[in-house]
Amino acid sequence: MLARRLWLAIAFLGFFSASAQGQLYYYGDLYVYEDGAQAWTLAHLPYSWLYMTLGLYRNSSQVAYASDQGADTVSIWLSNEGCLPPYTWYVADGYVEGYSEYYEDWFYGQFWEDDRTPGSSVNVDSASIPADNIQVTLSPCGGYGPLTLQVEGDMTHTIFQGDRGGGSHSFSFDIDNLPNDREFTLVRATWEPYFSPAESGTLQYHFKVLGDYNHTQYNTPDHNLNCSGPMVPFTYINEPTCWAIDCPSAQTASDQALNGWLDEVRENGTGLHPTLGIMWGEPQCISRARYRRTGRTCPACLALGELVPFQDVAICLSHLDLNCGDTVYVHGVGTRIVKDRGGRVGPNQLDHYIGITGCNVYTHYGNKKTIKLY
Repeated sequence: MLARRLWLAIAFLGFFSASAQGQLYYYGDLYVYEDGAQAWTLAHLPYSWLYMTLGLYRNSSQVAYASDQGADTVSIWLSNEGCLPPYTWYVADGYVEGYSEYYEDWFYGQFWEDDRTPGSSVNVDSASIPADNIQVTLSPCGGYGPLTLQVEGDMTHTIFQGDRGGGSHSFSFDIDNLPNDREFTLVRATWEPYFSPAESGTLQYHFKVLGDYNHTQYNTPDHNLNCSGPMVPFTYINEPTCWAIDCPSAQTASDQALNGWLDEVRENGTGLHPTLGIMWGEPQCISRARYRRTGRTCPACLALGELVPFQDVAICLSHLDLNCGDTVYVHGVGTRIVKDRGGRVGPNQLDHYIGITGCNVYTHYGNKKTIKLY
């Protein structure tokens, strides 16, 4: 809160000059805050009797009064216990009188000063696409008028328009109606309490609305869960490394598995064999073997670690906006990390990893608004 300090100094009885007996002076001061006002007087005259009064008025109505006899100072502090609109006027009105024993005379002085509270203020406290929430604080609490909430970037999009009073307010991003293929970097709230100028508050918040994507799911099929077909022999590279390119010297071995399970390992990228553990659908050394015994998942973004169910997604091979490690928000689903790529994943699709489940499991989330978070 900001106060403007106002001074008024009055000298009394011009024949009183500075002397060894002291100096006569009297002044008043008024401080005005957003939530109240403070006024005080100070008088000094050596060898004197003093009587001081002080009144504080708000919008022409007296709200506080104080007086004292024999005191050097009289002060009033008035805190706003209600909700006042912007630009509330305060007036401090006081006087001092007394009798100087040294000079054997009466003196009298008047103090009057006025000021008004600061205008309205707007603060965008926080913004979160995953929480679908924008928090805005408007002050003072007595203000009331139209509020406009917008996001700005390569275009300006209005999220909310309507009257709001002072205080703390929560708003939705209205995610389903955010324009597709648009990038935004700023949240702006503009408030215009009646009889007051408009004020704005902003918050840096960066996101891009990618569009209404198709959200599918892929898994690591368990050989023992709902897999079909005859048992067939297969050859695999027996080296527990991902994305190795030393194909000619790679060690190979043989085993058996259900034909349907082998198909799904090639389609999904990994599969759980009953004795060999997690197998990877080897994409590099298929002249030697179509599978590799890795014991772990091998996502395209290998530096980010293994795939985590219901946290990681795969994108197409050449997505224009998403890369390894990017965070995306899927409306109605949650946040996901880009950790894999798939040749069968489309440009407007995300494939969600759901962990170890059975064969022939096909589930999906459907079309959802998808947003990249920076």
